[in-house]
Amino acid sequence: MFRRRSSFFNLKKSLLALVFAFGCASDSRDPRIAAIVSMSAGHDHGTNVTYRLLHSGMRTFALLENQGHSHAFTLTLEQAALIELGFPVTVESTSTNTHTHTVVLRKQDL
Repeated sequence: MFRRRSSFFNLKKSLLALVFAFGCASDSRDPRIAAIVSMSAGHDHGTNVTYRLLHSGMRTFALLENQGHSHAFTLTLEQAALIELGFPVTVESTSTNTHTHTVVLRKQDL
């Protein structure tokens, strides 16, 4: 059991190192981060997540104000790495006015 856990940890560590190595070596193209925010309580929100913010280490982002309130969501290091690799990631926003929003993020190459 310990051996499997150690192997999984080493795999995760290698994956993160690979993502950041490729990210640092990337050319001047700035991929876009596409965000789909679910409707809840009769409305949705926009977000301003950018690749540069994500790659800079920022992990907490705001959903833009709509109907007098906003929400936030936080990405784990693993979720950020998955987005950088091109995989979609789904997170739940904070609860405001008794509701949350589901946010799906993915990288779009230019």
